[in-house]
Amino acid sequence: MHRLIQWDQASMGLDIELIDHQHQRLVEIINQLSELTEPENNDPVEFGIILGYIADYAYYHFQTEELYFDKYDYPDKEAHKAEHKYYIDKCKELISAYNKSNEDQQLAISLLTFLSDWLTHHICGSDRQFAPWLREHGLR
Repeated sequence: MHRLIQWDQASMGLDIELIDHQHQRLVEIINQLSELTEPENNDPVEFGIILGYIADYAYYHFQTEELYFDKYDYPDKEAHKAEHKYYIDKCKELISAYNKSNEDQQLAISLLTFLSDWLTHHICGSDRQFAPWLREHGLR
């Protein structure tokens, strides 16, 4: 199986157990989607089901982060919450387009590219900015 995203603790880990676990789960789900776009595994129905699941799980994960932002008064929380909102809104938009497209394979690949690129950049960028703040407040 080809893994679209390879979890790397050194570059992606935040040393906050719950958030790292949730990030790893998001990576696993994206890799499941990736596998379903390969010709030998092409299953548009299953792709659609897992696509809905990743949107739900991302929302759950973002709520976790945002709870910590509010609890520990993270100074850049509003900007980070806006990034989360963008991801959820874009996911909804792309999922809707995919569902209306009669499960178009090219759109599935474009959607997968957005999901994986955004998540990787977000974890390695924005999330790495808040991790020290949360760790300073005792989160591990």
